[in-house]
Amino acid sequence: MNRLRSGIHDQELGGAKELRRLAKLSSSNRIRISEAGAIPLLLKALKSSGTDVQAHSIAALLNLTIRNDANKQAILLAKGLDSIVDVLKKGKLQESRENAAALLFNLSHANSHRMTVASTEGIFTGLAELLRDGSARGKRDVAAALFNLLQIRHCRPLAVRAGVVVPLLRLAQDSSLGLVDESLTVLLNLAGHQEGRFAIMQASGIRTLVDLLRRGSDSNKEYACAVLLVLCLDDYACSEEACNLGVQELLENLLVSGTERAQRKAAKIMELLK
Repeated sequence: MNRLRSGIHDQELGGAKELRRLAKLSSSNRIRISEAGAIPLLLKALKSSGTDVQAHSIAALLNLTIRNDANKQAILLAKGLDSIVDVLKKGKLQESRENAAALLFNLSHANSHRMTVASTEGIFTGLAELLRDGSARGKRDVAAALFNLLQIRHCRPLAVRAGVVVPLLRLAQDSSLGLVDESLTVLLNLAGHQEGRFAIMQASGIRTLVDLLRRGSDSNKEYACAVLLVLCLDDYACSEEACNLGVQELLENLLVSGTERAQRKAAKIMELLK
């Protein structure tokens, strides 16, 4: 901690690296580091001009939140969210941005913290940007953070306006990343909101969902069915487009060979289409 306070780059770097390492090693270390007062210092170090100091500091904060709710609360009490979102949006390394997303996922996991995290200015813009250009690991953490935050209904239009729909649909189309189900669970939250439904339709989302019913895995089909059902519930245009893309035959197949949940969803969609 004294090295972090020193104002000398090499000393700050050494302190951040060591706290990162120690925080990852054990739960008892995570308690000791927090009790010693390191969290405010690490948050301050996020604004360091040194790329490496910032990278090790955000990683240390992420490690401190592993299975430790008290440390999550300490970060919020230290008013660290603005600094974390700043790293998410403007981090000097992609690794730093992705660790910021993972940290936001950890912080938003508890219902009691979710509203505070979601209210941080720029969070959805930062998540949308990383969803577009991050690594597979970064995109996974963004999708997980979005899933948490979109439990809050009024956050759904904010996420849509930030531009998450198109990259989510791209993830749903690309099975190589292994994030099809994750993207669909987030789209399911957005589909029930008017702006989300419109954005999904505008981005050819109905075609993506129908394609997944045709060629996806069993779980892909199950989630795609769930999203399609929500879209079609209140929008005749969605039902019409799905019919034009041949969804009825695919739904009939699901009634025979789909998972139990997919069969229930498919039956409900078939009723709507009638």
